[in-house]
Amino acid sequence: MNDTIMVFISGLILAIATEHSNLHLRIALIVMKTVGCSHAKLVGGLCTVTTFISMWIANAAATAMMVPIAFAVLRELERQGLGKVFDIKKNPEDPEAEPRIKATNLTKAYLFAAAYASSFGGTGAIIGTPTNLAFKGIYEYNFPDADPITFGKWMVASIPQMATNSFILWLYLRIAFLGYLRPRSKDAEMARIGVEGEAIANQVISQNLKNLGPMTFHETSVATLFTGCIFLWIFRAPGFVLGWSEVLTDVIVADSTPAVFVCLLMFFIPKEPLFLHFYSKDHSGYTLTFKSADDATLQLSKYGEYLYEHLIIFAPTVEEFGGALSVDAITEFIDNGGNVLLAGSSHSGDAVHELASECGLEVDEEGSTVIDHMNYDASDSGHHTTIVADPANLIDAPIIVGSKNIPPLLYQGTGLIADTDNPLILRLLSASTSAYTYYPDQPIKEYPHGVGKNTLLIAALQARNNARVLFSGSLFFFSDEAFTSPIQKGQDGQRYEKSGNQVVAKAMTQWVFKENGVIRVSSVHHHRVGETQPPTAYTIMDNVVYSIEVERLSDGKWVPYETNDLQLEFVRIDPFVRMTMKSVGNGRYEGRFKIPDVYGVYQFKVDYTRIGLTHLYSTTQVSVRPLQHTQYERFIPSAFPYYISAFSMMAGVFLFSLVLLHYKEDMKSKSE
Repeated sequence: MNDTIMVFISGLILAIATEHSNLHLRIALIVMKTVGCSHAKLVGGLCTVTTFISMWIANAAATAMMVPIAFAVLRELERQGLGKVFDIKKNPEDPEAEPRIKATNLTKAYLFAAAYASSFGGTGAIIGTPTNLAFKGIYEYNFPDADPITFGKWMVASIPQMATNSFILWLYLRIAFLGYLRPRSKDAEMARIGVEGEAIANQVISQNLKNLGPMTFHETSVATLFTGCIFLWIFRAPGFVLGWSEVLTDVIVADSTPAVFVCLLMFFIPKEPLFLHFYSKDHSGYTLTFKSADDATLQLSKYGEYLYEHLIIFAPTVEEFGGALSVDAITEFIDNGGNVLLAGSSHSGDAVHELASECGLEVDEEGSTVIDHMNYDASDSGHHTTIVADPANLIDAPIIVGSKNIPPLLYQGTGLIADTDNPLILRLLSASTSAYTYYPDQPIKEYPHGVGKNTLLIAALQARNNARVLFSGSLFFFSDEAFTSPIQKGQDGQRYEKSGNQVVAKAMTQWVFKENGVIRVSSVHHHRVGETQPPTAYTIMDNVVYSIEVERLSDGKWVPYETNDLQLEFVRIDPFVRMTMKSVGNGRYEGRFKIPDVYGVYQFKVDYTRIGLTHLYSTTQVSVRPLQHTQYERFIPSAFPYYISAFSMMAGVFLFSLVLLHYKEDMKSKSE
C-alpha cells in the first residue's frame, strides 16, 4: 500500500474523529461569535470557518455542519420580524394548490457561502479532498526523481489562493445578495438588522455553543493529536530548516508515517477516562488506576494495607474477576470502610449479581431490560428501552442526588429489586409506574420480575460503618452520550437540550466517595452549671451542661454543621433524659438538664442518623453517685410530724419519769 493511500485513509480517520468529538462544530461557533453577528460579518465568518474546517474534513461534511447553524440564526431573526428565510407565494386563483416557496437572497448568501467555501478549503491541504492526494500520487509516480510534494510545500502554494478565493466569494455574496454598494435596494434593506438583530443572532450562536457544554477530554485529545499531526506533516522536511525526519533517521519518512502514528494513538487513548467527564477541576484530587476486570494482577490490599480508598467497577458483563479480586474481597473491602461504585447492564455477569446480592439488592435476569411504553426517548430503536426517567422519581435527599429541578434522565439497562427487610438500602432512582423489566425481543408469558416503582434504576447502601456502595443498573447512565444527548419524549414530543444525567451522576459520585454528606464530632464538653471543667463524678440532682461541636465536609474543608434536630440522651441502660439541643452557633449545640435522683453509671449519648449523612455516634461515660451525708438537708419539712411525735414522746417520758421518781404516796393516811 503506497504513501498516498495511507495518507488518505489516515486523513479520513482524523476527520471522523474530529466530527465525532464535535470539535469542528465548537471551532465554527467560536469563530462566528468572535467575528460578529451582522449578516455581512456572519457570512464572512461562515466563509472563513468553512474554508478552514474543509481543509481537514470532507467538503460535504463541512457544508452539512454549517448550514443548520446558518438556518438557526435566520429562523430566529424571522421569528423576531427581522428578515425572511423563504418567500412563500400562494396562487390566488387556486387556494388549495401548493404554495410557491423560494429562498430569499439572504438565505442564498448563506447557502452559497457554505458550499463554495468548503470547495475552496479543500484545496488548502493535501488531505482536503481525495483529488489532491490523487494528484500527489500521480505526480510522484510519473516523476520519481523530482522533489516530492510535502505537506508544507502544498500549503505554502495553496493557502494564498485559497484565502484569496474565500475573500472574493465573501465580497461577491455581499454585492450580489446583501445589497453592498446598493444601499437602497431590497437586499440591503433585508440585510440591515440593527443592534437588536445582531443581539438575537449572537444569542442563537451562544445557545448552540452552550448546548455543547464545556470542552470535553475527547475534544481536547483530538485537538491535540490533530494539531500534532499537522505539525509533524509540515516540519517533516520543510526545506527552509532541517526537518525532524532528517534529524532522527537517514531513511526517508513519508507523510503517511506521522498520520498512521497519530491514528494509532487515537485508538489507544480512551475517549473519556472514567470520572474525568463528570468531575470538574475542583474534584481532581484522585489518583486513578485503570485495570481490566479480568487482569491477573488485580488486588485491593498488599501486606495487610488497602491500596485504594474507593473502587469503581464499570465491567457489567464480567463473570469472574481476575487476580486476587473477588466478591468476598470486595465485601471485606466494604466492611473495612471502602466505598464502591458499580454499574451493570442488561447483560450483567455473575460477579455483578453476586455482589449486588451481598448488599441486599437483586439484579434482574440476564437479557432483561427496563421497558417503559409511556416514557421513552424519540431516539429509541422501537423496544422502548431508552427510557426517560422523571427527576421526581429521585429520592428526596439533595445531599445524594442534588436538585430535582433538572431535565429528565436517560436510562438504558436492567432493573434492581431491593430487599424490603434491609433498612440500609436507599432507593435513589425508581422507575415510573408504567415501567417493567422483561426481555425486549420476547412476548410477555409470565408476570415481570419488576413492575412500576418496585423497579429500582439506581440504589445505594450505606453500611453501619459508613461505607457507601452505589449500584446502577445502567452503565449507559454514566456515558458521554447520556450526558450530552438532547431528550425528546416519544409520547408528547417535549424536547430538552440536554439530559440531567451529568448533574445527578456528579452528585451521586461525590456522595459515594464521601465528598458530600460526611459529618463528624469535633469536640464534646460537659460540666456542672456554674463550672467549666468536668467533675470526677456527678451527684444525683446536679444541674448539668452538655455541649457538642459538629462539622461537615464541604469542598474538602470542615465547616460547622447546622441543624435543628440534634438530640441528646442521658442513658443508664434506658434513657432517663431525652432532649433536643439548642444551637448556639458555629456548629455548637448545648443541652441543660438535671440529673435524675437515681445513681449509677450513665452515658451522654448522641445518636444522629439522617438520609445521606454519615452516622454520627458519640458517647461519654460518667458516674453518678448518691448524696454524701453532709449533703442531705438537716430538717425535711415533710418529716415535721415525725419530729413532733419524737419530741413529744421524749417530753412524755420525761414528765412520766418526774412523776414516777418524785411522787410519794401518803403512808400516814393509809395507816390511819
